[in-house]
Order: sequence, then C-alpha cells, then structure tokens
Amino acid sequence: MLQIHSMWEKKHDVNALVRAASTFRQQEKYLNFAALAEHHKEGIDFTRDIIARNSLISIIAPHGGTLEAGTSEIAEILAGENLSLYCFNSNLEHGDKTLRISSIRFDDPECLGLLGRIAVTIHGSVDTRVGVFVGGRNDFLQKEIIKLIKSHDILSSQDKLFPGTNTRNICNRCTSGEGVQLEFSLGFREKILAGLRTHDFDSNSKYFDCLHAIRTFLSRLPNAA
Repeated sequence: MLQIHSMWEKKHDVNALVRAASTFRQQEKYLNFAALAEHHKEGIDFTRDIIARNSLISIIAPHGGTLEAGTSEIAEILAGENLSLYCFNSNLEHGDKTLRISSIRFDDPECLGLLGRIAVTIHGSVDTRVGVFVGGRNDFLQKEIIKLIKSHDILSSQDKLFPGTNTRNICNRCTSGEGVQLEFSLGFREKILAGLRTHDFDSNSKYFDCLHAIRTFLSRLPNAA
C-alpha cells in the first residue's frame, strides 16, 4: 500500500491525495488472487513464502518482492521462529505493479487459511523519513506498537490517510476481526535492506532492535503461539 505521509504532514490537498489513491486502485489489473494466478506463473512471475506455525498471530506481507521492497524481509524478522508467516513476492521489474492486489481484495486462500486470531500486515510507504505508520482495527495493539517504536527514537503515528479499518482489509480478516497494519517508510526499509545486504547490523542496530522488540511484544501476547 503506497502512501505519501510527508504530503499529509505538509497539509497538501487531502482530496487530491484521496483522488490519487483512487486512481491507483482503478489501475489494478487483478481484483482477486484467482485472476492473478490464472495469468501468471508461480516460481517465475511471483513466489510465496508460507509457514504455518499454528500461532494465533500471523505476519502477512501481501506486497513483497519488487512491489514494496523490504516488506517481506521485515515480515520474516517479525515472525521469527514462532509466528505464522505469509509473503507474496513479485518477481517483475521494480515499478511494475501488475501483481499488486489491494489489501481489501487480497484473497489468496493460502493466506486466508493462515490467519489466526490477530493478523499483522506489513506494507511499504514511500515516505523517505524513517518511520512506521500504524493502522488497523485493533486500537490496543496500535497504541502499544506506536509506543514501542517511539521508545527506539523512531517516528511513529497512527495512519491518517489509510487507517486500515475496512473490515475487508486483509489485516482485519483474522478471526477477531481486529488486526494491525504497519506501514514502513522507504527510509526505514532502506535501513533494513542495507543491513541485510552488507551484514552491517551495527550501523542500523536501532532499526533491527525495534523489529526484534515488536516481535518479542507480539510473541508474549496471551496465546500468541
């Protein structure tokens, strides 16, 4: 899910942003996973990482690979070794959004079958600041995660433009109906990808520490795994 939070912060025309988002949605080529799978070959055009761990919390990255670079990697870190994981990864060229299905239409049966009591979805914002913008219908988890991120001296706030509260949003299709949507800015994702690429985790330690702290928090929730 692409978002331009810096434009929001500068108080540009909100209606223009909404129109831009609407135009982007209208450009979606596939309105469901079945249509996508009918025209594209898994293993060539896209891959899926699916790990069922019978956990009540599932970590989902529906726009991984070249769609929103770094989101699958972040999802894997958050899932660790005890939370269920689903990542859809496009193998098409960067900038090619052909395989992008919006969060309210994403209905891969393998993903839906993995959802437990709470879903945490991982997305990419194009904001160049280093931050995480939080949405979804689970107010408690929203507030706790924002507080946790801020404790690592990283920008975080509730998502104002795309709050992720639609009941059809994949983050809210968990059994409780109340999930969390995490939008990682381009700046944050670049820090993580740089660390993974160069194995220089010290230079980017606070960002990895932040992810590990979120993972620990989720894993320690009652009945998380």
